[in-house]
Amino acid sequence: HLRGGGASLARRPTRERKPSARMQGATDAAGGSTRKAGGLAAPLVAPLFEGPIDVVGDVHGECGALFQLLDRLGYDGEGNHLEGRRLVFVGDLVDRGPDSVRVVDFVRKLHSKGRAQMVLGNHELNLMRGDRKHGNHWWWGETEVIRKDKQALSFQTLPPDDAWRSSTLAWLASLPLVLERGEGASGVRVVHASWDAGLVDELRVFSGTPVAAYRHFTSKMEREVGVKWEAPVGCDDAETKPSKPPDAALDAEVKLQNGNAVTVTVCGKEEKVDAPFFSGGKWRWIDRQKWWRTYQEDEMVIFGHYWRLCDRPESTPTSFAAFSPTGGNLFADMQGVLAVGPKSNCVCVDFSVGVRYEERGFKLPPGAFGTKLGALRLPEREVIFEDGLSLSLPLPLPPPLPLPLPLPQLPPHPAEMAPTPAEMAPMATPALEAVVPQACEMENGAADGSCRSQLILLGESILQLASSEQKPP
Repeated sequence: HLRGGGASLARRPTRERKPSARMQGATDAAGGSTRKAGGLAAPLVAPLFEGPIDVVGDVHGECGALFQLLDRLGYDGEGNHLEGRRLVFVGDLVDRGPDSVRVVDFVRKLHSKGRAQMVLGNHELNLMRGDRKHGNHWWWGETEVIRKDKQALSFQTLPPDDAWRSSTLAWLASLPLVLERGEGASGVRVVHASWDAGLVDELRVFSGTPVAAYRHFTSKMEREVGVKWEAPVGCDDAETKPSKPPDAALDAEVKLQNGNAVTVTVCGKEEKVDAPFFSGGKWRWIDRQKWWRTYQEDEMVIFGHYWRLCDRPESTPTSFAAFSPTGGNLFADMQGVLAVGPKSNCVCVDFSVGVRYEERGFKLPPGAFGTKLGALRLPEREVIFEDGLSLSLPLPLPPPLPLPLPLPQLPPHPAEMAPTPAEMAPMATPALEAVVPQACEMENGAADGSCRSQLILLGESILQLASSEQKPP
């Protein structure tokens, strides 16, 4: 179940019109057991560009924001950059926005010229699987009402023909799920949703398309869990809250999600919630998990998917204060904090530009709900937004210092080299009597007898403490 926001419990057959023969052939090819890219086998885990890169967050068909961002970053219309920089996309190019067709065509062109890389997101994988979801009916040439208030159709361009869909599916089937380079604190990993080292290792050894991998790992987990859940009728009605499913069904759904190498990588890990919420056109009892809280590895992970929101501008009407355009905000307690996790090396670059259809629906300017499109620049460690604002990541935490080496045990001094306190006591009083008058004269201008006697007593007390090996006050 690949979804746009919050886990869906639906496992009913999707309602689809019968595809054309050409389209059916393209879908079958996208789900084949092997795939080729440039004549070579295309792995699901691939090398990331070396050198300076700009990692772009979820675009969701917002071509205007994308072109504005690339202009800010210094790219021309062909993806060239004077400094030799290259682009990396974290997936979810499509759905909900006004022109997914144009975004796909543009990124695909840059990819073919070696100026861009991309990992697949859950929205691309839904198209490859032929799975209708909230915001993706444009792919089948259909208009759709996607706003929460259901007041009007949203503007979305439609694919020109089946040939375009067929070639797009073939291109998507050549893309990886993971990009990575380097190791240790200088290493970088790019995924759409989350990183799990053990599950990524399963992707490394799998040979086949992303759809074939999804089917393989889904079947594997269904055999292990042995439970499926049918969403109740009315689960897609925002006005009617369905009854809660049995805990056993929710537990099984979480296991199916969190044990699948593909769904974890493109959708993230999930967990049960106490109260249901409506997101992505469905009522949901399972929400996304903050996996970065337990990420202990040194490599930086860059991801999207999680609907970060920036601060709303003061011009946004107060009447929208309670309106949330997305599902739960997993970063609500970390507003303005870009790098998260125990080592501050996990960075989400999805800033919710994909819900600008809600802003347009209310006749609000772009960004009224805190939405932006941004890119993380490396090695600069700076996020640039399409409106020209920028934020810098904190410097990475330094590695822990090694434990100091134990000091060597020096032999004790011979007794004849230093007199003991008892030996020093007989000579102490004459020495103090010689020095104290000078000290008293410096302090009071005269050798006050009271001052002199008190200082001598103090000196003798210190010597007595030393001779008895007590700790002086």
